[in-house]
Amino acid sequence: MHAAELEEAAARAQEENDRSLLRAAIRAELVGLLNEAQNYQGVMDTFSQMSGAMAQSNVPAFKQALHFPTFKTPIYDTNISKIGLLGISIAADVVKVMNRAKRPELSIPNEPPLEHKFMKTIYDTASAAYKNWGSDIYHVAMRIRATEEGWRDPGTLVETAAARQANTQAYESPSNPKVEPTAELVHDNPV
Repeated sequence: MHAAELEEAAARAQEENDRSLLRAAIRAELVGLLNEAQNYQGVMDTFSQMSGAMAQSNVPAFKQALHFPTFKTPIYDTNISKIGLLGISIAADVVKVMNRAKRPELSIPNEPPLEHKFMKTIYDTASAAYKNWGSDIYHVAMRIRATEEGWRDPGTLVETAAARQANTQAYESPSNPKVEPTAELVHDNPV
């Protein structure tokens, strides 16, 4: 081989190594964000139940600040210049879910106090938003896993939105040709 061919082969190998490392790192960060989304969904569900119980018991409205956090994404932030290594389609989905994580932190003082039934609606809406974000995160992590392990790509967030919303999205692998989605899959299957 000529020196130029050796250099080109070394550059391709380095790029593939960088791509593999980036996939693994981004997927790990997505798993952490999935945990955060599920935790905040649970918090919103709890506050919704409490607000519903207080509304049924005619407890007078009181001040209760609403807090919506931002989430740290250090791996994504450090590697944004390399995001193209994931390929345009997966990179676009990664950017979409990571941008949701980076929304500015928001605290709402709730003055004057809103009635508990309205607070319940706010908490229910927030819970649904965290659930949808968690579904998006899980899906993108599974897309990355599919490329790492040679599975069929399950499709983009846009292409699969309806199936994921209906909880009918299936993830396939060589060892498990049709994995039907269940609550356990979404919450217990490592991504």
